[in-house]
Amino acid sequence: MDFWATIDFDSDGKPESRFSDMLTHLTGSKQEDLPSFLSDIPLCMNTMDDEVGLGIIADEASKCIIFIVFVQLGELRVQHIQFKYAADAEGTQLLKRVFLTSIDALQTPTVPLVGNLPQQFDEAFCMWCSR
Repeated sequence: MDFWATIDFDSDGKPESRFSDMLTHLTGSKQEDLPSFLSDIPLCMNTMDDEVGLGIIADEASKCIIFIVFVQLGELRVQHIQFKYAADAEGTQLLKRVFLTSIDALQTPTVPLVGNLPQQFDEAFCMWCSR
């Protein structure tokens, strides 16, 4: 059975929470192996289009539970996907993490003597996977 939910914030304007703080509270372990460009993303909802949610999917075929957290803050989108497999004969559980980060509507920089430099792409995308 799959589970999906969106999370509401008390929008008091305090950008003190970071993406790593949210993941620590949801997964129960400190996110020390995250690169700082992901862990230091401030979480502050500014518009009605901003959304945070989570999903849990049980994949019986591969004996895996998939945990998904997604954050949409303006043009920034971040997803944390965690795969936790059933323990093998030695009792070891395999845990894999994937982070997907993307941003669109990039600004057009203005360079003196050159002028506006339009972006040659629609979206910047980054993927990070744990070992």
